[in-house]
Amino acid sequence: MVEGEGETLIKRGDSSFQLFAIEDGAVEVCSSKEETLATLGVGQVVGEIGVAKHGLRKASVEATQAAGGFFLTNSQVQMVRREAPGFEQKLQPLVEQRGF
Repeated sequence: MVEGEGETLIKRGDSSFQLFAIEDGAVEVCSSKEETLATLGVGQVVGEIGVAKHGLRKASVEATQAAGGFFLTNSQVQMVRREAPGFEQKLQPLVEQRGF
């Protein structure tokens, strides 16, 4: 999946059922006040807080340049957790660090 510059990947207030792994480009995570919380790029993920906590999205994510990557649904994330024990050890600290 590729999103063009300025396109929204995740919208604040939507249901959380997937995370996005960035393979190309960059994205900006913004709060409700349009305050930039983070700029993320290749090798990083967004949407992990919603997947971990199963709530509504607390921030929006927009491509700051063409962004390529893939979405993992909750069920796919659960499968990875079962099959790759190290995944949880990397995901949980990320959720705690970025949680707001």
